Amino acid sequence: MTIFPARLKRKYNRNKKFFFSKLQNIYSGAGSGLGAGVSKQLAAKGVTVICWDVNVRGNINTVNEIINSGGKAFSFKCDVSNREEVYAVAKESAKIAGDVTILVNNAGVVGGKSFVEEDDKMILKTFEVNAISHFWTTKAFLPKMMEKNHGHIGKKFSSKQYLFSFLTFLALSRSVVLTK
Repeated sequence: MTIFPARLKRKYNRNKKFFFSKLQNIYSGAGSGLGAGVSKQLAAKGVTVICWDVNVRGNINTVNEIINSGGKAFSFKCDVSNREEVYAVAKESAKIAGDVTILVNNAGVVGGKSFVEEDDKMILKTFEVNAISHFWTTKAFLPKMMEKNHGHIGKKFSSKQYLFSFLTFLALSRSVVLTK
């Protein structure tokens, strides 16, 4: 929760719809679950939502629900683990929807198996999507945010992502350092 001085809070509450209508949001992983839900909530506040996901059908459904509810949204297929694709889709998104003021890195992969049972490709994909992709998305949008001196970057994750992927591999990477 953001804490505002009383005087500013009153002004902010009166102009909330206007304030939110000036924001353009990239929300990766918007095709289902938490990403779809938060995208719809942001759109209901007046934010233009630019939905990114590899799940094209889910992403289109999210955007259609936003538009049918009177919001403004755009759908783009983007594999955030693919650096070149992120840069290309970022340019296309900005051209169609305007400069991004909020970036939420929500896309995530959870394998669900123990480290020993997990396929090597899935381990790599987990790190590429859950961690490394943040560098690509941030690098794509931060320069314009800095130029305009306005923007926000965040990471949303579910407890399932956090518990099963991050902690498992983090604990493993720490234990490898400590063992022979």
